[in-house]
Amino acid sequence: MQTKHSSEQITGLYVAQITEDGELAVLSGSNQYSVSDKVIRGGVKIQKRDLETKGTKAQGGATLKDNAFTITTLNDNPVLVNGKLYNKNEVVMTIYKGVDGIATTDADTLPYGKYRIKESKAPQGYLTTSATSREFEITANGKIVDLTDEENSVYNQIKRGDIEGIKIGAGTHERLANVPFKITSKTTGESHIIAIDNNGLF
Repeated sequence: MQTKHSSEQITGLYVAQITEDGELAVLSGSNQYSVSDKVIRGGVKIQKRDLETKGTKAQGGATLKDNAFTITTLNDNPVLVNGKLYNKNEVVMTIYKGVDGIATTDADTLPYGKYRIKESKAPQGYLTTSATSREFEITANGKIVDLTDEENSVYNQIKRGDIEGIKIGAGTHERLANVPFKITSKTTGESHIIAIDNNGLF
């Protein structure tokens, strides 16, 4: 048997008595059967990027690995994820960035509907305050929503700081002015020349 407008065949045994009523066949005394509709399910994948370079590689000694993303349901009706029901605005799962730099779910994890993905743990050397969340919708069965391009990726601002020092003469302990210093990054090899001011400060 098949239900109307469906190509799915119903399995199981259907029993009924068939009697003749003029030119018609009448079914009576049948057992009951039911047909369940399967909800459309999909997934999502997201990329982490550096806010300044827009690239997927970290700056300096920082890393874009080992960060976590939470997925929150924005649907009015409950959703079943990994065997548990979740209500609107509840976190349905947390995913982690893999070695390929992408955090992803399976293609059948999230039921049809609208969700928000947000970074919950920043990678080492980066701030979470600059990271924005993304909203997405599951509308096609078995499809993973791709948020890995530059427009949809989540960006982080790298932590930055300053250095301060005083140059003094040997034995005299007097502040020296106009002495150049070269500062080189151990991780990138990038160098900058800075000069001491008239107060011996840099």
